[in-house]
Amino acid sequence: EPHEGSKKPDISYREVLVPPPLTRSDPFHGVLGDMSDARLSIFDMKETNARKCYIRGLNTCLTQEFENPHMTIKPLRQALYSRLNLGVVREIYPTWEGEVQWITEDTGEDPTMDEMLDNPNNAFVAIFGHQLKPDGPKTKYRDLCWKNHVFSQKLLIAEMCAWARGLKVSTVMDSFH
Repeated sequence: EPHEGSKKPDISYREVLVPPPLTRSDPFHGVLGDMSDARLSIFDMKETNARKCYIRGLNTCLTQEFENPHMTIKPLRQALYSRLNLGVVREIYPTWEGEVQWITEDTGEDPTMDEMLDNPNNAFVAIFGHQLKPDGPKTKYRDLCWKNHVFSQKLLIAEMCAWARGLKVSTVMDSFH
């Protein structure tokens, strides 16, 4: 239904899906799957005792300046695994080492950073606080890349903290403002 505002003449209205698509009640579906997850078939799997798998991609545009944030946040994820009593989890995510390299490894529980799961701001400073904006010419694009990188870091922290505490990710993200 048209809104009361104005629109440019060359812009068409978008169709809205009716009814809206079904969503899952588990916001972390697909992040932590069973070892029968079909996506595992594309990876060279070695023997594992893991019952769950964590498959992620790159969530930053600064892949050549920094390691994949999934690598950096691993200690917090281990605390999450410990809090949820998940045991060993097979983790798969890419990183950049002159070209894309896929990390495929088993990761065990470690409660060392457990208190950080309840303190997302402290977790952000402890895990990513050492990373500084890369040197280079000041451009809008580089500034945007840095802002996106910091957002991706906060989003990963929020995901782990929300998962550990049974909250929505957006609720934890709001705590960063």
